[in-house]
Amino acid sequence: MQKVLIANQNVEQNNAFCQHLSKDKRLEIIGITDGTTTLEKYLEIQPNILVIDSCMKDIDYIIILTARKDEKLKI
Repeated sequence: MQKVLIANQNVEQNNAFCQHLSKDKRLEIIGITDGTTTLEKYLEIQPNILVIDSCMKDIDYIIILTARKDEKLKI
């Protein structure tokens, strides 16, 4: 099963993406709507696929994309 983390600050869009992708039973979908939670979940679950809103508030998406589970990040 592939883990997919969907991070979009627009709750309605995030729900729509998650609902649509959850139809594929090969995917485990996790939806996040804020930057801080996105980083925490990304480090926790190490998703196979990350779909991220590049304009998300609270965090620079580059930090999320370069984060590693064994690194300590200061935000």
